[in-house]
Amino acid sequence: MQCGRFPARRRDMAVSAIRRSASRPLRKSVDAGRYIATLQGMSDESEPAYEALTMYAIGSPLTTTSKIRYLAYEIQQLCKTNGLSSYLADNLIAIGRNLGFTRDRIFMDAVGGARQSPSDLSKLWRLHTYCWAISTALAVDGDLVECGVFEGLYAATALGTLGAAIEPTRTFYLYDTFQGLDARYATEHEIEMSGTDFSAAGLEQSVRSRFAPWPNVKVIAGTVPDVLHSDAPEHVAFLHLDMNSATAEIAALEFFYDRIPDGGVILLDDFGRSEYRAMFEAYERWFGDCGQRILELPTGQGMIIKRIVPA
Repeated sequence: MQCGRFPARRRDMAVSAIRRSASRPLRKSVDAGRYIATLQGMSDESEPAYEALTMYAIGSPLTTTSKIRYLAYEIQQLCKTNGLSSYLADNLIAIGRNLGFTRDRIFMDAVGGARQSPSDLSKLWRLHTYCWAISTALAVDGDLVECGVFEGLYAATALGTLGAAIEPTRTFYLYDTFQGLDARYATEHEIEMSGTDFSAAGLEQSVRSRFAPWPNVKVIAGTVPDVLHSDAPEHVAFLHLDMNSATAEIAALEFFYDRIPDGGVILLDDFGRSEYRAMFEAYERWFGDCGQRILELPTGQGMIIKRIVPA
């Protein structure tokens, strides 16, 4: 591979990072890959105070993934050399963008406080989208629902960012098995992709403790859609689906869709990710039948603002 015209020191840094990542097995979860750089202190300068380098190729040989990371590093350095902003994280490469959310002190502080590991920072753009979706949904009546919580990164970031804007009268429902994917609603491929992180010992108690300070947050353990029949809101302003299982997510959508008013927001975490092609196709069919179109985002998410067309 040609190294381009970058100084030898930079090439050595990139090679060193690649070798370190290659020495560890590649995780099969969506967050697989080497995370380089950290959340830096905010400043009043015009340039964003955040940079990342997170690239992975699920299902590809480790050598392919390493090459992708190496090329991403070269792109990042080329942008720096030429005074261009760049964002290389979560398999998203964006060049010459304002990245205004990286200068939002409240949001960035919320992310910094909510993260459980350095790799969580690679989801920065997804987290920004999540917070924007909730802030938009607050214009309509209804509670907030998340199906697929894991450690609670998304919800904790939103609570830290929006704060009092999420009125105490709105309940934030957080559903998860805390034991991994339920084989009744997941394919072998989806279970393999999820790995073992979603069933880590003590996960449920950790999440319950995390959200204990917020009295309007309900952490509900159980399999979706089964658990929805015993505890679910009647009106939903915001629905986030992130269970890594097409069958479970479609079932949740069918349960909640009629409870979402005009202007309510639905956010699909894995809609645009090629490793979840079956999920993409299932959503395309479902919303196509409803006459709704999904906005595919470069983050890998999909978004729908529900519109009720008069008969």
